[in-house]
Amino acid sequence: MRPQLLALASLSLLLATSPRAEEPQWDKLPSTEQQVLAPLSKDWDHLNDHQRHRWRHLADQYPKLSPEAQQRFQERLVRWAALSPEDRANARKRFQHLNKELPKEKTTHWQHYQQLPDDEKRSLSTDQNSKLPSKP
Repeated sequence: MRPQLLALASLSLLLATSPRAEEPQWDKLPSTEQQVLAPLSKDWDHLNDHQRHRWRHLADQYPKLSPEAQQRFQERLVRWAALSPEDRANARKRFQHLNKELPKEKTTHWQHYQQLPDDEKRSLSTDQNSKLPSKP
């Protein structure tokens, strides 16, 4: 699975808040939410209340994002909406798995790094910086 799918899955799984009693159908959403969530319009009425609640929360946060973040959100939302239900389910599973496993792995790597002598840390930093693309 491509890293893009992980990012897209994170949009869907971002919030763990409880949904309202019943989330509205697409035609009952405020026009501001419809504009932000337009790529989901054809699937909206098939989402469960919890999913609708999370997407509506993201739509509420959208105006607070920087223009760059809004553009990224829209690009990812378009890609997410284009996925098949099976691909979405796979992306969610991968995100959940990585969300559980990566923190443990990061902690182990960080602990190992912390034990290195300062000259090795500097060397690693220099090596990594040399791999970065140069600025135009």
